[in-house]
Amino acid sequence: MSGKEAVIFPNQRFLELPHLGNVHTLEIAQSICQLEEAKILDDLVFGKHLGITMDELVNIMNNGAVLLLRDKDGKLIGESQVITSPIPQHPHLADDEAYNYGTAVSPELQNNGIAQILFKGQELIAKEAGKSKSTLTVRLENAQSIRGRFKAGFQIVGYDSSYYGSVEDDGARLLMEKHFYEKG
Repeated sequence: MSGKEAVIFPNQRFLELPHLGNVHTLEIAQSICQLEEAKILDDLVFGKHLGITMDELVNIMNNGAVLLLRDKDGKLIGESQVITSPIPQHPHLADDEAYNYGTAVSPELQNNGIAQILFKGQELIAKEAGKSKSTLTVRLENAQSIRGRFKAGFQIVGYDSSYYGSVEDDGARLLMEKHFYEKG
């Protein structure tokens, strides 16, 4: 993505991103009300026991971005989070790294390219923060997310059997990353 393809508006409240011949606008959450909307969608997609907390969302908003995608009627249909500096829930972040914290798309709209728009937004935020790569973790059984991240240019770089607890407790994760710039 070059600067000619995507734009962060000067007031930092919106991004415009091209995708499949259309330009999409993502909001950058700036308020608790917007974060509450993101949490509702996250809880719907991931369940309350796996969903993100308001504390996490506030920390992400202040140390990266919470991105919101709405349909033409203003309904929130996708949300995504990216951090560009450490937060208490994710304290280890290299200087050149952004961490893609999570992405949720309304269940009835999944597999329609919406996640790819959100992934492009995460990447733009990371690049604007001067990062050269994005990292993330994904559950082994989440084939849909793994496929989507492959499509977005990510690679599997590792496996941690106890990232969020034991394998039996669904704690194992694949580690994925994408480099933005050619190593020279």
